[in-house]
Amino acid sequence: MKNVKKIRQLTIRLKMQWKILIGVLVAGVACGGVLIFANADSSVSLSLTPAQSSVIQGSTSTVIHANLSGTDDEFYDASNPSNNGIASPVRLEWTISDEDYDVVKFVNPSSGGDAYLQTVSGTTNPTVYGNRAGAATITAAYHSKKFSDTGAVVYDNVLATSTAAVYVPINVNVERKRGNTVLEEADLLKEGDLITITANTCESNKLFIETSNDSTGEVSSDGIVEMYYRDSSKVVLKVIGGGSTVITARTADGSGINPLTYTFTVRAEVKFKESISNSQGHFITHLPSDASNRYMVLSDKDYEAFTYEDIPSNVVNPVKSNVIYKTDNSNVASVAVGTVCGVHAGVTKVSAGLTTIDVGGNESWFTRDAVNVVVPFKKMGNEVSNMNVGDELQLSTSAIESEVTWSTSDNKILQVDSATGLVKAVGAGTATIYATRVQDELYTVYNMPYQLAYKITVIDGFGLSTVSTTVNIGSSIDIKALVTNQPSKSQITYTVTNQANEAGVIPTYDLIEVKQSDDGTVFTITGVASGVTHLTVSQNINGVIKSETCVIYVTTPVGDVSINPSSISIDRGSTGTVQVLFNPAGPTNSNVLWSSSDTTVATVTGDSYTATIKGLSGGNATITVITEDGLKVATCDVYVREPVTGVTLNATTVEFTMAIGKNLSFKKNEAVENLFLNRPGTICDFYYDIVDDRLYVNERVMEVILSNINYKLYVDLDKSTVYIR
Repeated sequence: MKNVKKIRQLTIRLKMQWKILIGVLVAGVACGGVLIFANADSSVSLSLTPAQSSVIQGSTSTVIHANLSGTDDEFYDASNPSNNGIASPVRLEWTISDEDYDVVKFVNPSSGGDAYLQTVSGTTNPTVYGNRAGAATITAAYHSKKFSDTGAVVYDNVLATSTAAVYVPINVNVERKRGNTVLEEADLLKEGDLITITANTCESNKLFIETSNDSTGEVSSDGIVEMYYRDSSKVVLKVIGGGSTVITARTADGSGINPLTYTFTVRAEVKFKESISNSQGHFITHLPSDASNRYMVLSDKDYEAFTYEDIPSNVVNPVKSNVIYKTDNSNVASVAVGTVCGVHAGVTKVSAGLTTIDVGGNESWFTRDAVNVVVPFKKMGNEVSNMNVGDELQLSTSAIESEVTWSTSDNKILQVDSATGLVKAVGAGTATIYATRVQDELYTVYNMPYQLAYKITVIDGFGLSTVSTTVNIGSSIDIKALVTNQPSKSQITYTVTNQANEAGVIPTYDLIEVKQSDDGTVFTITGVASGVTHLTVSQNINGVIKSETCVIYVTTPVGDVSINPSSISIDRGSTGTVQVLFNPAGPTNSNVLWSSSDTTVATVTGDSYTATIKGLSGGNATITVITEDGLKVATCDVYVREPVTGVTLNATTVEFTMAIGKNLSFKKNEAVENLFLNRPGTICDFYYDIVDDRLYVNERVMEVILSNINYKLYVDLDKSTVYIR
């Protein structure tokens, strides 16, 4: 009977266990953070509200609540039998997904909140403590347990689980420093400044930094800032370039929760280069070191389109394309990316800046450097030096028409409209037309001309378009015969007469080549050799011969220029000399302008062929020469040395280990040279080769060294001796 009873109990127990298992597999449901398990006798429903919550670092929260309902046939409450079979909170167990418990922890309320727990049980409202920034998942599980008569757990089934997300918001502090000085929020950053970012992050969820130009977290290719220092909760960035970048500080895992990020914008200075040249290679101006007085003058060749590149100098990719240039007065000069064009005479400020979008989505433009662009007051259009009586000529300048007043030196020869510049020749002779522009303050500061002069000779019947001109060797110009009536070519003749040179010798070779047009009125003059010659043109009108002579100066232009030597080293307080080399040699106009990039290091004075450089302080500087003819540029690198005022030794005996086949090297200085140069030691002779900085020994010593593995080489600096031990 006992065996039958045992078999019946075992059968019932097996049927119950299979019944529970099948019920769990069939009826288990997971949806929306709620998981329901049931067997034939039990059905428990569990959910957590809210599904997502937060807790501030250093504080506690009981906002998470477990909603529990249903039946648990295994639950037994001896003290209150009416609770039997009902799902009870005492069987709830709470856990945290954060294994290191860096983000949040459970707190035991009965201990005053000081005891941090990994798990809690038996409550519907666990107390959660915010530790460090990040996110974690809190899980509640309902356990159905059956106990034996002795209180041992017979089985433990999880009938229901539910989860909720909890996060600790990131708290970021940003400090900007220049050296030891803390910068204000309004201060723009410069290269070398440090940005320190600290946050309440932890080792398991470190502080992560990304920028608008680099999302790797290493900030290695941003171009504006670079990584200087980092640990789990601190990052230091160093400003390396000009421009703007948006920096985002967040936890490493991101967690997909917006409050775990903090964003701010860094704006660094944008600055111009100290000197610039245009796209055609013409040097424009040297910009003074004083930023408030920096300016550039558009030369005649660059008036239409002066192109500059890579201004500002400290802006690097990928934000270089975002550099925006602006002009204060578009009537003076227009500006686009990399190009400024003169429009009318005057002065305007050209600024460089960046278009940025702050964290609020607002677009702004800011400037950190600017330069005054001077557009010269100059003649525009075709300028003539001769007119016939009755001719009219429209003159124009680079200025706005309303800013110019026209006048004449002789109203009986030339008349001019004071407002429009329309000139009329009324009598034979020579007169000057003046164009006077309204003066402004900046034009006066930069010593720019405000008046232009047009000298015109009026001819009654016959003359030449110019009576004096200059042509370079290899270049050509046209001289036109001014006639009242169109003649035949046979009526116009010419002669060329060379003039004496500086040595008083009249060249017997051709200085110019002359080609006469088919109608006889245009003479194309090509320079052949330097010197002065006269071109005399005559017209025979019904037996009356009229002539005019033009003085032609044939010049040797500056093709290229260089400085010899191209680099020089001088001591502080000393001077050095450099020479200008022209190609071709002996140009007609050899006038040059000398300048130094840093007058605190070195100054330069000189003439067309030689310059003297004086060293003022240790450092480097660049000497520049610019030719008046052609604006050719050459440079020379200058290194100013600080002289050695004395030599001291830090020891009287120096010990060396010299291995077989090895040489010892010494730094060149007076003490070493005096010690080893032609001075014998006590055991053997040494000599010092100054050329390659190596100490060599004679054959006797080498035999000693080669016979053993290693020897010590001693140098007694007091006695000037060398010995081997």
